[in-house]
Amino acid sequence: MIAAIKGRLVGRMGESLLVDIGALVLQVHTSGTTIADAGEPGAEVRLHTYLHVREDQIALYGFGTTEELALFNLLLTVTGIGPRVAANVLGATRSEPLLNAISTEDVTFLSRLPGIGKKTAARIILDLRGKLASIGGGTAAVAGSVDGEVAEALQALGYTAAEANAAITRLPRASEASVEERIVAALQSMSEG
Repeated sequence: MIAAIKGRLVGRMGESLLVDIGALVLQVHTSGTTIADAGEPGAEVRLHTYLHVREDQIALYGFGTTEELALFNLLLTVTGIGPRVAANVLGATRSEPLLNAISTEDVTFLSRLPGIGKKTAARIILDLRGKLASIGGGTAAVAGSVDGEVAEALQALGYTAAEANAAITRLPRASEASVEERIVAALQSMSEG
């Protein structure tokens, strides 16, 4: 298994990066966010990888962060999602909003992602909602977290999960504010539009 590669970015080919690792130039399929973060040709890149092997194809998928790779691997466990759709989903949004949408069961957000319809969005929520803690990171609605409590409080006040999630993502991340202070800040954020 190839866990990661490090090399010089040679260029882009569609939804792939071309990485010179010395004697070889590898075509690494990836998400749009990793492509955008990779920099210009000549820059050194390090990608955490997944080797996809089928009887008619071998493809290397790579991502800039271990969190993005972990989310990619989780998406692959959902029935009906293959590596190409999983990479497209990760290219359409960053990890945190995706994790928040899954944990708040925001079918509308998920069904807007490329290759995901309402049935697949519901399947993602059903299959992954209990597995998000394995990824870690700063998701707003991970149970037991400060932002998770804020989301629950906003929903108890009558806001939808999507509205609560959107308000929480607008709050400063490095804040040492209490749950109550974050609830007030989220309510002010929602009233300002």
